[in-house]
Amino acid sequence: MFKSLGKILVLNAVLVFLCGLSGRAQYNGGNGDGFDVIEISGAQVGIGTKQKSISSIHPNPAKTGDILTIEPFQKNLSSMFEIVNEEGKLFKIGQLSGNKPNRISLQAFLPGKYFLVVKELNETYTLVIK
Repeated sequence: MFKSLGKILVLNAVLVFLCGLSGRAQYNGGNGDGFDVIEISGAQVGIGTKQKSISSIHPNPAKTGDILTIEPFQKNLSSMFEIVNEEGKLFKIGQLSGNKPNRISLQAFLPGKYFLVVKELNETYTLVIK
């Protein structure tokens, strides 16, 4: 019983550290079925969401020949981008800047679904060309 109590307390400490779990835990023992019971009360668990680096991509959907405008959230953004189709074929590569809206010509793009991949930030956005 004390062995499993130690494991539970260690597990509780790991949860607090990794997940930001707060509250209190109380060991209630077991009922003889081989399982121990621990009660956690007052717990607050949250999953942080990271703000994307791109505030808008327009027009989307776009048409062949349109100029795609990418507006960043981050003023200090400097990242390579790729535009690939659903099969992973590379159609465009370039550099995004956070100091101004970025404009990309869609002249050579056929209708279909594409993905804008912001490389250094590991973000992917869907682009549809009609």
